[in-house]
Order: sequence, then structure tokens, then C-alpha cells
Amino acid sequence: MLSAFPMTLVALLLYNLAFFSGLGAGGDMADLLAQNFSLVLPSGARWTVRLSDLFLAFGLLMLVVEILKAKGGRRPADHLFAWAAFAAGLAEFLLLKGFATSTFFFLTLLCLVDLAIFHGASLMRRG
Repeated sequence: MLSAFPMTLVALLLYNLAFFSGLGAGGDMADLLAQNFSLVLPSGARWTVRLSDLFLAFGLLMLVVEILKAKGGRRPADHLFAWAAFAAGLAEFLLLKGFATSTFFFLTLLCLVDLAIFHGASLMRRG
């Protein structure tokens, strides 16, 4: 049953954890997401990374895991949980003030892409 758990939901849960743990104090996740740090690359260039970039990168990595899972075939439970993840993300985006950020919107969009992957994989198996 754990294999049916959509990995894109992990990215949404991570955002929820940051919000509800008080890191996004006062529900202002935009301030938290705007925090940044810099890395010096071997070329000598300075790369500035925002926390929002890390959330999105993590979400994309979770989507890659979902793509690999879809290649092996998916069950109806996978589809149900993927729909639930997307519906929960969409509801939070529309109804909760601290979730009305572009970062959370794109994380929710990744859940929708996961649904599209499920349908594409199931259509390809049907031939």
C-alpha cells in the first residue's frame, strides 16, 4: 500500500510542515520562501538560491520518482491517492492564506502532472 503513496504529496507535506511548524510565522510563507543563500560554483560565479527554489527542486525530484513508478505499472490505488494529493493541494492553495504562493501552486501543479503520467502510462499499456 505504501507504494501507492504519491511522492509528489511529500513535497506538499513538507510545505505544510514549514507552515504549521511556525516557520512561516503569521501565515506569511512568502517571507520564508524569499530567504536565500549563495553558493560559489567552480566557475567562480555566485549562485543565489531561494528557499522556494529548494521546495520546487524537491518536488521535481519526487515527480521523477513517480515517473519511474509509472513505468513499472500502477494500480487504481495509485490513481486514487494521486487525485487526493492534487485535490488537497488545490484546496489549500485556494482556501488557506499561507498557501497562496507561486511555490505552492507549482507543487500542486506537479501533482496534476503525476495524474497525467498515470493516465499516459495506463493508456500505453492498453495499447
